[in-house]
Amino acid sequence: MVFIMADIPQMGKGWQLHTIRSHNRIKDTLAIKIPVTAAATMRTMSSGTRDDSRVFISCLLPDSVKQGKHRIRFLLNKMDGHHFPVLDHYVIKLKTNRLSMGQGPSENFAAESTGNGYYEGTVNFSMPGRWEVIVELWKAGKKSNQDDIKYLVQVT
Repeated sequence: MVFIMADIPQMGKGWQLHTIRSHNRIKDTLAIKIPVTAAATMRTMSSGTRDDSRVFISCLLPDSVKQGKHRIRFLLNKMDGHHFPVLDHYVIKLKTNRLSMGQGPSENFAAESTGNGYYEGTVNFSMPGRWEVIVELWKAGKKSNQDDIKYLVQVT
């Protein structure tokens, strides 16, 4: 489960999980408060797009990984009022950049849809250090994101 923002007291009750149970024509609802705090490293970004207005892209890679090639997964959602339906018709192009060197290896493979808004690709972190994963959203052969999308990763 991905939360696009932490609880903000000024915005109401915060995140809740609502469960509805029916038995013998009796219906009961249970609301469970889920405390959500801000992540140490930003893992969900938003960007305007050519076709789908504002989208949220969540990187599911841990904050710290070992040197080498890694499977990288994303979840892509569209903002539609208070609903966030998944998006499946993109290709997510990936570049890696070691921050102290200003460049990275080219052995990355674009993340492609695996269904239900999830995408999977491969990134290569060739040496230890602080890296960034630079993401571009492509749809129908054209770059779609209007904002920079970058995720930081510590490689050991």
